[in-house]
Amino acid sequence: AAPVAAPAVAPAAGAVDIVKAYRERIDNLYKQHNPSKLGEVDKLMEKYKGQEHTLYLKICKKYNASVEAEIKADVAASAPATGGLFGASAQGLTPSPLSVSSGGGGFFGASA
Repeated sequence: AAPVAAPAVAPAAGAVDIVKAYRERIDNLYKQHNPSKLGEVDKLMEKYKGQEHTLYLKICKKYNASVEAEIKADVAASAPATGGLFGASAQGLTPSPLSVSSGGGGFFGASA
């Protein structure tokens, strides 16, 4: 695929990662099921801006392809989602030793 020019004003890092990840999924679907549609992906991504998962689901349904889990902003972030030093979820919050962790890890996030 041809390189895509970066926008003049970059959106939040999480949004870029999500769009890029869906673009890769959609490219892969079309490569596998209908390579002639690869030239239309840019137009589809623009039409479904902010609704990339909906577009992905429609394409999966059309080609009876297995669906991967929805990509969400906190999952696409570079920080680990399972817990930090104190077991707090990495969502831009400062971990606290008093955090209650449901899936956690770290020194104070382990379950008894």
